[in-house]
Amino acid sequence: MQISKWIVVFCFLFSCRFAEKNDKSIKSPDGYDLSKSEKISLPEELDEISGIVYDEGSGTIVSLNDEEGVLYRFKPDSPRQFIDSRFHKGADFEDLLSVGPYWYALKSNGHLFKISDAFTDNVQSKGFPFNQKGKHEFEAMLYDSSLNRIYIFCKICGKTPSVSPEAFSFDLGTEQFDSTSTLTIQLTREQKKELKDNQQVQISAAAIHPQTGDWWFVASASGLLLITDHQGNCKELIPLNRKKFKQPEGLTFNSAADLFISNEAKTGIANILIFRKKS
Repeated sequence: MQISKWIVVFCFLFSCRFAEKNDKSIKSPDGYDLSKSEKISLPEELDEISGIVYDEGSGTIVSLNDEEGVLYRFKPDSPRQFIDSRFHKGADFEDLLSVGPYWYALKSNGHLFKISDAFTDNVQSKGFPFNQKGKHEFEAMLYDSSLNRIYIFCKICGKTPSVSPEAFSFDLGTEQFDSTSTLTIQLTREQKKELKDNQQVQISAAAIHPQTGDWWFVASASGLLLITDHQGNCKELIPLNRKKFKQPEGLTFNSAADLFISNEAKTGIANILIFRKKS
């Protein structure tokens, strides 16, 4: 009996050391440690969580379930005490951002929805169709305040994914899409060599770093984190640990530059991982 006890203790200690060794091997962007996070476990209503935004004014996270046209708002420390706001019937909504008093939701086909009076009895939305011909699939968008434009990023544009995904832009002044792609995410030759055989860059989430202005992207199917300048030139390419990031579909920052990444439930429980900015 005593021998069995020591075997259990030895196995426990060994497993802890093994996990620590793995954590130290995880590559992280400057100012962050992707091996250390705080986890928010989400309710069943957000199993299919897609876009997330940290709303600084209320100190809440606002999110989408990609199977419903509903916004969810909750405090990070009490996600089950959420309030919701339906702006559209069920659809494949993939990302969310806030511009002034409005929220914008992105459908996988590129259609944008401008949401006003969210979380009130007067909530309503206006749709702007993306009418480009051919196969297009989108999961992420960013707002460029210097140009007053929303960029929507291809997960797949064309017959197959690409190592250099394109983006189309939506002018908030004219409320019109550009007729052609306006930006491409460009990896260096050395960065492309880091990709596994036939690995492509399928953008699934995006956010702007509040301190550097860099654009951050998650490519869920590719298992990658990318950091680019505002012209799409890749500065860093970081592989994500599949055990930790089981299906990352949402990305946002707060004003302190803490990083929030959401993961869909898959076979477990959906969550949001928080990575605190190092001082």
